Amino acid sequence: MTDGPDDPSREPATIEERPPRDEGPSAESAGAAAASEERGKKRRRRKKAEESAAAPVFERPAITEHGWERPRFLRRFPNDPELEPLIRAYELGRYAELRKAAPRVMESSASPEVRRAAEELLRRTEPDPLVKFFLAMTLVLVIAIVIYAYSVSP
Repeated sequence: MTDGPDDPSREPATIEERPPRDEGPSAESAGAAAASEERGKKRRRRKKAEESAAAPVFERPAITEHGWERPRFLRRFPNDPELEPLIRAYELGRYAELRKAAPRVMESSASPEVRRAAEELLRRTEPDPLVKFFLAMTLVLVIAIVIYAYSVSP
């Protein structure tokens, strides 16, 4: 038998019989904050909708002519004849070709969007610095093991 506060027989049977809880000022401020946040979200959504309606954005198809899925970041690159060979080289995995042509496009293009897109493509083809570090540490370890093996052997 339980006579403690968790005893189900001590709980009121219906919600109406339960005494009202004092929620205090924290509930009011939380409600006000939630309402304010909701208004902010609505404003941002409305502003975003106005911006998208005002400036039509070129978007490439999600699937290439070869039936491959195009990376999302490539879909919103500007439609420019100088940039198209770079995008094509990236999609086909010709990174050496892309590394040669991207600096030339960045220098010659008048459009800042095209320059940013070429720079982004070039950045995405560079190896990760962390991978370079791990490769260097692996080489140091191999050299250390070889030196140790030759110095200890009879």
